[in-house]
Amino acid sequence: MDIIIYCASWCGDCRRSETVLEQYGITFEKRDVDADPKALQEFLTLVGDGPHNIPQILFQHYENEDGKEGKTAEMVTDAILVEPSNQELISALQTYGFIPAAQSS
Repeated sequence: MDIIIYCASWCGDCRRSETVLEQYGITFEKRDVDADPKALQEFLTLVGDGPHNIPQILFQHYENEDGKEGKTAEMVTDAILVEPSNQELISALQTYGFIPAAQSS
């Protein structure tokens, strides 16, 4: 599973979410919507008419048509968190197996 965070360098909530991920040693891909036009276009396509708030954190995995993971598979988004609190982010990390429940305290 991959984590992608759409963010901007000036965004305090983005830095807070990044800090939580870093504290748990979780690898994530950071896409700055201000500094990278491609990231901005991806973000706008992703959110469509939805909220344009950042950070937006995607939990994704690759899946083949038969439901199995593999390199030739397509990316499937499991969840999108919009401006999550620390606890909401930690809960999602537990749900998707990045950290065990005991590590949340």
